[in-house]
Amino acid sequence: MAGLNTLRTKGGLFLTFVIGIALLLFVVSLAFENGGMGGQDPKVAEINGEKITYTHYQDTFDAVQNNLSTMSGQDYSSAEAQDAVHNVTWQQLLNQYAIAPGFDKMGIVVSEAERIELISGEYVSPIVRSAFGDPTTGQFSPEYIVEYLNAAAADQQYGPLMMQRYDMVVRDAQVQREMEKYVGLVAKGMFVNDLEIAAGVTAANKVFTGRWVGKNYGQIADSTVKVEKADVEKYYNENKKMFKQQPSRSISYVVFEVDPTENDRLAAANEVEKLAVEFAATDEPMIYAKSKSREAVDENYYSRTALSEELAAIAFGADKSKVYGPVLENDVYSISRVTDVKALPDSVAISYIVLAQNADKADSILTAVKGGADFAALAMQFSEDRASAEMGGELGTLPYSAYPESLRVEIDKASKGSFFKADLGQAVCVVRVDRKDAPVMKAQVATITYPIIASPTTEKEIHSIANQFSVAAQGSVEKFNAAAAESAVVPRTARVANTERQIAGLGEDSRSIVRWAFDAKVGEVSEIFTVEGDYVVATVTEQRDEEFATLDQVYSQIYPVVLNNKKFEVLKAELAGKSIEEAAAALGVEVGVFENVTANGFYIDGIGIAPHTIGAIAKSAEGQVSNPINDLTGAYIVVVDQIVEVENQTAEKEQVRQSAMVEAQAAQRMNQALYEGSEIEDLRVKFF
Repeated sequence: MAGLNTLRTKGGLFLTFVIGIALLLFVVSLAFENGGMGGQDPKVAEINGEKITYTHYQDTFDAVQNNLSTMSGQDYSSAEAQDAVHNVTWQQLLNQYAIAPGFDKMGIVVSEAERIELISGEYVSPIVRSAFGDPTTGQFSPEYIVEYLNAAAADQQYGPLMMQRYDMVVRDAQVQREMEKYVGLVAKGMFVNDLEIAAGVTAANKVFTGRWVGKNYGQIADSTVKVEKADVEKYYNENKKMFKQQPSRSISYVVFEVDPTENDRLAAANEVEKLAVEFAATDEPMIYAKSKSREAVDENYYSRTALSEELAAIAFGADKSKVYGPVLENDVYSISRVTDVKALPDSVAISYIVLAQNADKADSILTAVKGGADFAALAMQFSEDRASAEMGGELGTLPYSAYPESLRVEIDKASKGSFFKADLGQAVCVVRVDRKDAPVMKAQVATITYPIIASPTTEKEIHSIANQFSVAAQGSVEKFNAAAAESAVVPRTARVANTERQIAGLGEDSRSIVRWAFDAKVGEVSEIFTVEGDYVVATVTEQRDEEFATLDQVYSQIYPVVLNNKKFEVLKAELAGKSIEEAAAALGVEVGVFENVTANGFYIDGIGIAPHTIGAIAKSAEGQVSNPINDLTGAYIVVVDQIVEVENQTAEKEQVRQSAMVEAQAAQRMNQALYEGSEIEDLRVKFF
């Protein structure tokens, strides 16, 4: 352990942090090397023949979560945060097994000289900076790595783990540099020609005014055209790429809401009345409230204006022991009792120096500042809260209640300009009081919060109803629907992809239903799921695992498009070869007017979103009637009456704009191309 101890004293906090990450990720690296638990370890995914086992995936997930938490200081335990961690984990695995191997095939490599540059050169890799920089300051020096490697060499017990971590960081930095080269190669192969630049300048600098005539497809009766199945099939075959899909499941489900009954409401009312009597009699109202409340009890102090009139009258009246309530609002009872009234400031401004748990150092700094030492200078030199340290330790003005209890205790005793030391648990701090408002009378109120909820008996009864439905619904989608009709419940429907973490309208804990759906067959009925306190029973109505949606699946989507195309042919015959006035007479409509239209626009008054019509306008000369245009909502012809030249864009600026756009598009698409060229089997839905 000599190496570790040396680093803690010599290298500082940053190296301790790095070693902690090294030890954390060593298990991950071993999993990578050994392929998890072998044949007994279920497969979560497979990328280009590389089996990703459950252990492999979970270890990577844990490492990602710990890294994110350590670097950001934030908690990643919520459902939303967990989703983000899963996304980062999956991307990391794709990069490792789908992206990086492609670099070798393309001859994209990082030389030894480049590798050294990544670690200790003028432009050190951000990955290396993040891994080996001081976590409290963000500062990096190649000397940190030298110290780290020396410590690894000297430490017989943990040295191999530390070197394993070092190798992983360097490897990740190399992959990132390879990615940069790849992006550079592709981007540099893209260019914008003079015609494109000229077209862009024209699009930005020409403003069109003119007239239009046409009809919305909704104004043409469907019965006037005939759409054959062969027409729809032809469109499908010609545009099949439009119907590429992720694996998905369509489900039908019913929700049995677990709501409190009248008996539950009566029981809650009786219980609350009993609590109110006991609450009034207790000598420890705050302790009693914490033991009986179904929600957290607020221990902060509030001024008269922050309380209701009734509570304020009690708090600042003669009888402070009086109980307020029970009060029922939105199915929640509340009972309140004033526990304390004292004079406190509304807001306080402090500056502080945060230190690791080092009482001697804190005492030395406290003595120094009391003796006249420069507080700001000491904060910038010693404080581990670098954000406030850069401001000389200043936190600014905060509400009194915003400070932790350990600070409030000392603030109560302190005056403006005084100094004190406070224990923050993980750290100790030296504080200077910069501002302290004149104290005002404030009250602490203990409140028992008692929402009306369904009793275990009610839950059991509703669960029994859900179970009866589940039994009756077994066998097929038709039986499921029949059981729903018999039970007088209305099924809801949803289509979910295997990557979705929840079902819209059901809440965060519905992921279990998504997992079940991808492991079930069409017509199979689920167990009873508990989702946000209610009971849910589902059935799978459709499976979609093919690369492309079938014609039957998208028929209803294609049909209106083909229908409108048929209507266009009808309108085209009425519009072609006519002047604006003649076309208006033929269709029995008024002539519309457009103004201030540019090629970069998307909307025309009277038509709506009309990209094809705007494109035709931009290509028209003055006085020229266009050919019939098949747009999103209807068929139209236009005539441009006036073109005004403006100076919105230059050729130079347009070249820069288009080049940046082209390079961004290239970078966006090339990773997708690598993914599409890879063989990826994603089975995560079965496990997470």
